[in-house]
Amino acid sequence: MSPADGKKALKQVLDRPAVRIEKIFAARDIATLRATFPDDEAYGDALGAVALAIAQALVNPTTAGKDLERTLAGWRRMRFGPRAGGESDLRLLFRPTPNQRGSAIDVIAFGPRYVPDGQAIYFSVPDRIRSFRK
Repeated sequence: MSPADGKKALKQVLDRPAVRIEKIFAARDIATLRATFPDDEAYGDALGAVALAIAQALVNPTTAGKDLERTLAGWRRMRFGPRAGGESDLRLLFRPTPNQRGSAIDVIAFGPRYVPDGQAIYFSVPDRIRSFRK
């Protein structure tokens, strides 16, 4: 998938009323994906995979993925790869939220399990949760 097509797919899913994400978090996560996948096609595939994971989480947010624990209790994670059949080294961290029109999610982070500086994606989440709008 081209980067333009991947960005378009991600924008379409992030613009849904049932998906809530802080724009600064999305921008950082997209930049991290770019740093992780310098090849254009791999980057586009990763963006498309994130878009698909978010769409899948929306279908049934209370059962999609797995529950997180400790300081991340109440949040869930999905693991997936940038390409079908590939290594599941990407993550989507989200929580189901009440919505009068059906299922909805708050997205706190998405991207590689280990970011380029070597830290796991989970380490950025507590700071994000504190600043996430209610």
